[in-house]
Amino acid sequence: MHGVTHSNAGSGVGGLNTADGGVGIWGEAPSGFGFYTPNNVQQARDAGGWVKAMAYVNGTNAPYNIIRCFNSTLAGAAATTPPCGFALTQLNNFTGVWTLDFGFQVSDRFISATSASPAVINACFSDGSGYCTALTPNQLLVFTFERGGSNTVWANYHVLVY
Repeated sequence: MHGVTHSNAGSGVGGLNTADGGVGIWGEAPSGFGFYTPNNVQQARDAGGWVKAMAYVNGTNAPYNIIRCFNSTLAGAAATTPPCGFALTQLNNFTGVWTLDFGFQVSDRFISATSASPAVINACFSDGSGYCTALTPNQLLVFTFERGGSNTVWANYHVLVY
């Protein structure tokens, strides 16, 4: 392990570990922060800081599915190969209403949900009300609404779990 600094204001750490099960970190950042690993990035579910899961959902055209994803609880290609261990279900055949099951508890996490199309998005956990009370702690309920209205619509969306 060694550190390299090329200016008075900077600091650096570089690591190389060739042992099985080893940990290495390398950064290069001429104008900011850097982090690089040629392997899978994983973090315990109860640890803070990194994204635990990401999903980009096709909620516009059948067959509705997870297009791109990341699951920090999986290793290798499974971590980024859709559906990444997640399950997407349309709720009671309602337009624009989805249950996304991550396979691990998300009800105590910070979630960011963003519509990728001109729609407004709302999401809730099992501790909510109405339809959300029937969810398990692993599930998130997502509603995509028309902008400026109250009707649900078909829309693509992104979900990040921190």
